[in-house]
Amino acid sequence: MNDIYSPVNEKEVSDFIYECHKDSSPIEIIGNNSKKIGRVIQCSKTLCLEKINGIIEYFPEELYIKVKVGTSLEEIENTLDAKNQTFGFEPMDLGFLYEGKSRGGTIGGVVACNLSGPRRFKIGALRDHLLGFKAINGSGEQIKSGGTVVKNVTGYDLSKLVSGSYGTLCALTEVTLKVLPKYEYQETFCIYGLTHNEVINFFSTAMDTSLELSGACFYPADNTGFFRLNDIKQNNSILSLRVEGPKTSVQERIQQLRKIFGASDYSVLDIFQSKAFWNLSKNLELFKNTNEIVCKLSLPITNASEFLNKFSNDIKYFIDWAGGLIWLSTKDIEIISKMRIFSVKNNGHLTIYKSDDNWNSSVLINSGMGQDKYVLDLYIDKNGYLFAGMDYYGFYRSNTPVVVSVENDNLLPSFYLSQNYPNPFNPSTSIEYSVPNNDYVNLKVYDVLGNEVASLVNENKNVGKYKVTFNGSELSSGIYFYKLQIGKLNQVRKMALLK
Repeated sequence: MNDIYSPVNEKEVSDFIYECHKDSSPIEIIGNNSKKIGRVIQCSKTLCLEKINGIIEYFPEELYIKVKVGTSLEEIENTLDAKNQTFGFEPMDLGFLYEGKSRGGTIGGVVACNLSGPRRFKIGALRDHLLGFKAINGSGEQIKSGGTVVKNVTGYDLSKLVSGSYGTLCALTEVTLKVLPKYEYQETFCIYGLTHNEVINFFSTAMDTSLELSGACFYPADNTGFFRLNDIKQNNSILSLRVEGPKTSVQERIQQLRKIFGASDYSVLDIFQSKAFWNLSKNLELFKNTNEIVCKLSLPITNASEFLNKFSNDIKYFIDWAGGLIWLSTKDIEIISKMRIFSVKNNGHLTIYKSDDNWNSSVLINSGMGQDKYVLDLYIDKNGYLFAGMDYYGFYRSNTPVVVSVENDNLLPSFYLSQNYPNPFNPSTSIEYSVPNNDYVNLKVYDVLGNEVASLVNENKNVGKYKVTFNGSELSSGIYFYKLQIGKLNQVRKMALLK
C-alpha cells in the first residue's frame, strides 16, 4: 500500500526524504494531486506538500512574490489581483481537463509542470519567470538557487532546470516568481474560414509585424462549438489574434490587423469576450470531460502543415503559440504512436496529458518487431512475450511467446541504464546497468560541452546486472551526462551535481 506523508515544514520534508534515501525507497511528490501528467509512478510512499503553504512575502513595487509550494494558485492569483498584478505566463487550470471543473492546484505543481498559457510565445514560459527556489534534493539535503531579482544567478541557472522537471530532481518547498502589472485593455481579432494550411502562413505574417500580439491560436471548423460567445461565428474555423495594452493602442493595432490581412469574414471580440475566449482556450475546455487521450505536441511551425495534412482527420485539435504548439485528442493508440515518431523525426516533442485508462496505454505497443529498428531495451513478461523498446519507434511485442514461463527476472537481463540515484547528488551517486550478452562494456561521464570527465567501466562483462558509484567531489556543480555503450547498443542519461 502507498503511504502518504504530509509534512508541515521544510525540516520534515528533509527528514522524510533522507529516510527514504537510506532505504532506497522511491517516492512520488504531489500537491493536491490535481495534475496527472505522465504514467503512474511505481512507489511505496507519497510525499504530499499541500500543508507547506502560505505567502512568505509579496512586494508589488518590486514585482515579485515568494510563496511556499503548497499554496493554492487561487489564493496567489487573488492576492495579485488585489494589486492589479498577475503572472505573465498565464498558468493553466487543468481541472477542466481532468474533472470537468476548475481546480487550479498548488503553485508547486504549476512550477514542477512548467504550465504556461497562450502568452508564452511573447513573454516566455513559467521557467522564465521563476526567480529562485528552495528545495530538498534526493539525499535529504536542503538546496537553494536564485533570489528575488533576475540577475542574481552565476553559473548554471537551476531555476530553469527544476521548472518542468515533474518532481524528479528535487522536492520544491519555496518558490519566488516574477509578477507583472495587468494589461489595461485587450481585444481579439478573429478571422473565419481558413484551412490549417492557410493559417500557418497567417501566423508567420502576424509574427513578422510590430503589433506585439500576445495570443495567436487556431480552431478548425469542427471544434468551435464549445465557444458560447456572441461575437464568435459557430461552425467556422477561427484564427484568433490577441492584442493587449492601452485601449487606444489596442484599437489602433486591431485596425492595422484588418488592413494587413484584408479579411472579409472577421469579427472583433471586446475586452469581456476576449478574456472569456482565452480562458476557455488556456484551460483546454475543448477537451472538457473527454474520454480520449489528450496530448500536447511541440513542433517547429515549418512542420505543422505536414503534420496536420497527415493526421488532422484522425484527431481533435487546436493550434496555439502562433503555430508552435498543437493540443490534440484521439482514441487511437496507434495514431499516437505514429505522431510520436513524426514528432521525434521533426525535432518535436509529444507529451500525454490525459489517458483514457489510467495510463495503461501510455506505453505504446505494436505487434511485430521490425528488423531495421534500433533496439534500446528488451523485456519478457509473465506470459512469455518479448517486448522491445525502440529508438524513435515506441514499443514492440513479439507475435508469439518466446518462452513458456519466466520464474526469475534475471533469466534474460535487458540492455538497461538506470537513472542515477540520488539525483541531484553531492558528491556521489549510484548508477545501475544490465548487460544482455557477454560483451565489452563502456560507461563514461561527460560535461555539457561533451568533454569526458570520468570513465566508470571499461572492460568485458558477463551477462548480468551491475552497480557502480560515481564520485563527483572534484567536479563543479552542474549538469553531466553518462553514456553506456555495449556493442552497438548505447544509452545516455542526464544527472545534476549540486554542491
